[in-house]
Amino acid sequence: MRTIALFLLLCTLCVSTFAKDMNIRVRMDYVYGDYRVYERFFKTFQNAINSANVDMVAKMVEFPLKVHNVDGTHLIETQKDFVAQYEQIINNDVYNEVIQQNFEELFVHQTGIMIGRGQVWFSGKCLEHGASLNDTCKRVWVRVTSISHKAPRSFE
Repeated sequence: MRTIALFLLLCTLCVSTFAKDMNIRVRMDYVYGDYRVYERFFKTFQNAINSANVDMVAKMVEFPLKVHNVDGTHLIETQKDFVAQYEQIINNDVYNEVIQQNFEELFVHQTGIMIGRGQVWFSGKCLEHGASLNDTCKRVWVRVTSISHKAPRSFE
């Protein structure tokens, strides 16, 4: 009996994990189109941050980039400026949130996709539409749109 109960519990956990996993992908499909574009972008960004590939991270940013900190909002105008200020922009808090973020737990909103508690926001734009209104976007441009050092410690 305990074996059956344990089996059912494991099945329930697997199904709920699968449903949660599908939920983010379904939401992204609904709000932005093909979720795979955003999942690929997120994983590439996360890997670039983790490996301190400053040039790759800079290529994934929309300029001017809004950086919010205790002094207010600052605009980083160019990739060159971003690279020069990388350690101040991608501080420990931002780095940790990006590295610890699971794709399945991203917050998806029509204004963007949030990493962590708002440390990083990214979004996409359709550059080439399909032949009809029912077709998905053929080419999507996804970039980081803002970084915040003022994210709340917790939403609780």
